This record gives sequence, C-alpha cells and structure tokens, in this order.
Amino acid sequence: MSEEEKQSMVETMMDEFFASMTSEEKKQMMSRMMPKMMEKMMEGLTAEDRQGRYEILQIYTENMPLADDVDLGKLADMTDQYRGVLLWRICQEAAAHALRRTLEKEEITEEAIPQERLEQIRIDMDDFLHAFKSVKPEI
Repeated sequence: MSEEEKQSMVETMMDEFFASMTSEEKKQMMSRMMPKMMEKMMEGLTAEDRQGRYEILQIYTENMPLADDVDLGKLADMTDQYRGVLLWRICQEAAAHALRRTLEKEEITEEAIPQERLEQIRIDMDDFLHAFKSVKPEI
C-alpha cells in the first residue's frame, strides 16, 4: 500500500470516527471542551507561556487514549512557538499517526479497523513527536 493510499485510509477512518458519533455525542464532547477553554480564556490563559500550553494540551487530550509515556509537560516545552489551533492540530496529527502505525503494524487493508482493535489503540509520545514533522509553527 502506498503512502498516499495509507494517508487516504487514515483520513477516511478519522472522518468515519467523527461521523459515527451521534449529534448528541458531538454536542457532549464540545460541551465538555468548550466551557473549559472559555473558562481558561477568561482567566487569561493563552498559549504564550508554558503553563498555558500545558493546560490547553490537557484539555485537548482529555478524551484521547494516551499511552503512559506521553509527557504533556515536555510537549508544552516543545511548543514554544505554537498557538491554540496548532496545538489542536498536533493532537489530531498524533492520533492520525497512531492509526497509521496500527495499519502498518497489523497490515490492515480493509476500510475499517475492527471496533475492539480501535479501542486498544493508544497515542504514544512518538506519535506526538512525529506530528511535529507535519505541523509547523506559524512564524
């Protein structure tokens, strides 16, 4: 399978994952995330400093299946020039990389990963480090 085909399959699976969520599940996810972000913004939280980036990363990864080796503090240190939406993109790209890694490792070729296997996927620190290759800070 070519890299383009793998990328297309991962994008399709990510789309299917979000599409498979009911409107209510999407609302619940947003209702959990948005008040926290709004509250933090009201408190003056920005991505300008390490603590702000750390708290933003905590919110963005709250519902992600993270492996034990993920160090949000280290990621906050590494994202000095990254702002809100780019932090979100780092998290999403790490999740996509975890899916690609699973596809390659298990040589899954069908359009969908079995649900029980999908639930076992963990996003590890290497997935985040890989995400930095494709998500660059705006300078």
